[in-house]
Amino acid sequence: MESLKEWAAIVSALENGDQTIILRKGGILDVESGFRIESKKFLLYPTQEHQERNHIKPQFYLTESCHMQKF
Repeated sequence: MESLKEWAAIVSALENGDQTIILRKGGILDVESGFRIESKKFLLYPTQEHQERNHIKPQFYLTESCHMQKF
């Protein structure tokens, strides 16, 4: 099954019901022809890559202990 790499804070918000949708413009390494959907089903892969604390509302900060327990 395919996976979508997403900020850990977003995955947590989806899991907790604080967020219900992800809107994406595409990834950093998308080809020039643009982003395309390859699968209707996918797994969410939580990552800290490119996640910056100043882009996240304080109520959605993940503590290290929370991050380690959930993922």
